[in-house]
Amino acid sequence: MGFKAWDKMRALVQYSPVFLDKNTANRWLYVSEDLRGVRNGDTKQQIPLNPERFTKYPRVLGSEGFSSGSHQWDVEVGDHPEWTIGLAKESVDRKGEITANPENGYWCFDLEDGEYIDVVGKTLKLKRSPQKIRVRLDYDEGKLFFYDAENMAHRTDRNKPPGPDLAPALGAAGPDRCRPGPGPGLGPGIGLGLARFGSD
Repeated sequence: MGFKAWDKMRALVQYSPVFLDKNTANRWLYVSEDLRGVRNGDTKQQIPLNPERFTKYPRVLGSEGFSSGSHQWDVEVGDHPEWTIGLAKESVDRKGEITANPENGYWCFDLEDGEYIDVVGKTLKLKRSPQKIRVRLDYDEGKLFFYDAENMAHRTDRNKPPGPDLAPALGAAGPDRCRPGPGPGLGPGIGLGLARFGSD
């Protein structure tokens, strides 16, 4: 879909934020006070290891799940060296050594070891490094799309993950060497900001 068409569509969608669920965040992840940003810290937080918290990998889920409709949101990745963006079943294993792939309940777009990897593990060759990723889920149509939000270049798409109760998923790892976090209370370090343009 062309940039102008996407721009018109965006104008018709009411903006609303995506909030992160702090209770799911790995102890190395620091969620901003407004629940819309996260950074990878240099110390592990002394917080309860509740059942919903990720313990093995630096991941966090959105607080709102999806089971119908169309949804889209942006993730500001900037120059972050490693990230995982997409969807996860709310029932995913949060304690074991689980790779973020469809077999384990994840449908994500990744940057890992300098390579961009699509939902099924295929390496993608991109002409530019995206600073902001747009995720669009057409639940009822059975489609999941990833775009470079700045120029709407199509990066990858896959059939929608099966089953209800899908939540935005975010992972952040790597050295603490990027721009300041986008939300209050983050301080210097890696920042990933979440913003959903709306749902219908």
